[in-house]
Amino acid sequence: DKLIYDYMLLVTALNEKELAEIRQQLEKGTANPRDLKHRLAREIVALYHGADAATAAEEEFDRIFVRKDLPDEIPEHRIVANGASVGILRLLTETGMASSNSDARRLIDQGGVSIDGQRIADQAAQIDAARGVILKVGKRKFVRVITV
Repeated sequence: DKLIYDYMLLVTALNEKELAEIRQQLEKGTANPRDLKHRLAREIVALYHGADAATAAEEEFDRIFVRKDLPDEIPEHRIVANGASVGILRLLTETGMASSNSDARRLIDQGGVSIDGQRIADQAAQIDAARGVILKVGKRKFVRVITV
């Protein structure tokens, strides 16, 4: 939070008046730092990719992290299964969402793994991925898994 003004000054095209307002809001505590960070991100994206891209990126961020919806683009991973279900540890390692079974166990124990929005707490869970499921690890990693 202490660097918001510095980054606004160094990496945006805001004029002196706007920068002075931001500095005043930060000093008085009248602005939510989260809102200023959103503005900073929007300004940087707009500077390099245009206003439309900045708006689209902000909407995508809000949809995923504020409203907890799924991203527009989710990578797809096909996995070979000898039946309808696949163990969660195998699912995590074969999709690359975990580097090893021990990493997968740790992610599950920390509550960072969900299938179709439902948290997985059991390391021995069997997942029916025949119809396709959305595997989410942490807040930012998504993959659509389909068994073949």
